[in-house]
Amino acid sequence: MSVPNIVGCVGAAIIIIAAIATPIAKSQHMREIWFYVMSGGVMLKIVVMEIARTSAVSYMATAIYELPYEGAKEMLLVEDVDSKEYLAGLFKAMYDELPVHKSNNKIRKF
Repeated sequence: MSVPNIVGCVGAAIIIIAAIATPIAKSQHMREIWFYVMSGGVMLKIVVMEIARTSAVSYMATAIYELPYEGAKEMLLVEDVDSKEYLAGLFKAMYDELPVHKSNNKIRKF
């Protein structure tokens, strides 16, 4: 698996967990928190896939786009998944374009 696929799976797992936990939450405050967690998972999937796509295309010798399933957007196909050097280089090419996390030390009141 490539790095974008792994991160996409993490985003999907966040979405699924939050989707299950939101209706179960007992207070409105907890429902809102789970909703924001779910939204974060969606944004993680979207942002990482778009950033990774531009960097990966420039790194890959031949960028092949394929549909993972019917009705989906075309995604890059990484064929050389057994080469550690290739995957490490692909990750390094994408890493420089990832956004830097801004620390948020403000205390929020809900």
